Amino acid sequence: MKAFAPLLAVSALSFCAGVQAGGTSSVLPLATSHTGLPPGWTAPPSLYGVGTTRNVQLVMDDGVVLSANVSFPTLLDSNGKPVLGQDGNPAPAPGPFPTIVTATPYGHAVGSILDGFGGGDTLPAGLPGQDLGELDTMVKRGYIDVIFDIRGTGESGGYHDLLSPRQTQDTIAVINWASKLPRSTGKVGMFGESYLGLTQWLAAGNIGPNSPLKAIFPIFAGNDMYREVVAPGGLYNTEVGVVIMTGIFVAEPDLDTILGLLLTNPALCVKLLLEHTAGDFKGGVLQATLNVLSGKPDYAYENAGSYWEQRSPRSVMSQVVANGIPAYMIGGQYDIFQHGEFSNFTALQNAWASQPVNGPMSAGQPVSGNYQILWGPWFHVLPGESQTPKLDIDMEDLATAWYDHWLKGVDNGIDRVTTPVHAIDVGGHAIEATRFPLTQTTAQNLYLDAKGVLAEQAPTETLGGSGASDKLPFVRVTDACNTEVLETWTFGLPNAIYNSFGHTDPCSNGVQMPNLFARDYLTAPFTQETVLAGPVTLTLYASSTTQNASFVVYLDDVAPDGSARNISYGALLGEQRAVDDASSWKTAGGDYLLPYHPLSGQSVTPLVPDAVTRFDIDAGPVVQSFQAGHRLRLRVAGNAFPYLIAPPWKDDHLTGSVFSLQHNQSYPSHLVLPLAPATAFVD
Repeated sequence: MKAFAPLLAVSALSFCAGVQAGGTSSVLPLATSHTGLPPGWTAPPSLYGVGTTRNVQLVMDDGVVLSANVSFPTLLDSNGKPVLGQDGNPAPAPGPFPTIVTATPYGHAVGSILDGFGGGDTLPAGLPGQDLGELDTMVKRGYIDVIFDIRGTGESGGYHDLLSPRQTQDTIAVINWASKLPRSTGKVGMFGESYLGLTQWLAAGNIGPNSPLKAIFPIFAGNDMYREVVAPGGLYNTEVGVVIMTGIFVAEPDLDTILGLLLTNPALCVKLLLEHTAGDFKGGVLQATLNVLSGKPDYAYENAGSYWEQRSPRSVMSQVVANGIPAYMIGGQYDIFQHGEFSNFTALQNAWASQPVNGPMSAGQPVSGNYQILWGPWFHVLPGESQTPKLDIDMEDLATAWYDHWLKGVDNGIDRVTTPVHAIDVGGHAIEATRFPLTQTTAQNLYLDAKGVLAEQAPTETLGGSGASDKLPFVRVTDACNTEVLETWTFGLPNAIYNSFGHTDPCSNGVQMPNLFARDYLTAPFTQETVLAGPVTLTLYASSTTQNASFVVYLDDVAPDGSARNISYGALLGEQRAVDDASSWKTAGGDYLLPYHPLSGQSVTPLVPDAVTRFDIDAGPVVQSFQAGHRLRLRVAGNAFPYLIAPPWKDDHLTGSVFSLQHNQSYPSHLVLPLAPATAFVD
């Protein structure tokens, strides 16, 4: 800890000196559209046109018929005009070409319609649409593209069983089929965001060695479905039931069915809608939602072998490496899967180096360019795009470089990268690193203290003294104008809408709205530019007047003028505070750097009212450069309405609760966070 004493100072004099010395300049370079690409890489020319065969019918081994679109390169003349074949259609290029497969629950008919607005790669509002439309840019660069509706969605039969083993079996069947398409080399990659990324992990982990699948490119795809999306820290995400399960996975896929078939094949349209709807309650997503809300153990908890464990990439990371499938990952500081994306990276690197898969990477551990991550300040609907500062990293450029090597054998150097972590902070600064946690950093404790101070030294107040604790009442309504509450859990859509009109969303930038029902703790200003890079944990000692507690924590970067940017968050339900040491990351001093809460039915432990208890709260992975004069703020709240609530299927014992946050000699609550001077990242 003492090694970082120069980074923070408590006096007004040092604050002024920090501003004058550091200002807003940075020793770190700014990210560019080339960040994450190998040195010297340039995009290959678009040599081909695009032909598409729509609604190809694929019969699975159980008789269910899936629907796919297949796009392929076509010949162009010297003027870039299509060369027509004898049938009057654009003539297919002879190839052979590798194939990119995308499994979507959102419907390829929607993608086909949007294709008319600009090639399928971009929605009319400027939002990325690779998960909805065909990858025309990739096809023009010499790839076959297959996008298919998973069973129970769009124009495919069956019912939608969320990320089920049966769905993975279908995906593997489509991969094998796609490898044998005419003019195919037999080599297959996968591409896609969110659900489309999760399907890649599950397919890559289950397909076995020596398969046609040679590389994947998962964008914003997490590690653990239950703890990242369904119940972060044991608090239930209302969005899962209200938006994701019933909207995105039911209404939107059926809208695609209507758009694709109502006019062309109304009988099939009605048949599929009835089949999808019946299946949703027979064992599909609506039934799963009801099982969660009613407290059925294998759905409402993450028990071993449960519904959620079967559907989480966490369970297949070692198999992905054993199957020899390289992965280029895209992660986001404001993505709904923020807490798991670096876990995927470390698991793959650990498996490759024969280290414990779920542990941290060690300082001297060898690394592989086969597994890379590009991490940036992005929301779920905007991978690679940010407004302040303006940045646009093209996902298809990155995928082209990746697939050109792994599927075409191009020696472009992307596999020889020695810094497989490519990180961009909220200010647009770029950091290239070898491992995660970043080896340049050292874990430091910052202690909660009286009068809202976050200090390097442990508190000196004795238990029971006037400055020994802070009261925090539990309220069910809190500030919604907040990056993590509003923007992250609406996928960044409000931010995207503001941006499309040339404005900045006030809830994701600038001063955070005051919250009367939260406690804030603030460091002294940094006296030199300082990087926070790695997992962050709040070890909180607190008591509750009831048998339960609820904590939501936020980390902010606060500028000298008082404006702030939220950079991360974490949550924990008090009765789910149990920690599995074997799966947790610890510092050299024995503190939790990344606690792993089982969140199982067996781990539920009610609190003893008014007894001080320890809570270890994962505040999320962070990569952020704090400029001199800036400060780190910790906010502790009891709730994050409207997106997090206590489990609705039981008495949560929270009504009327008052929490006492301890910061004294007996109970020194503290943040554990990895810090380093920014100069440590510059050659």
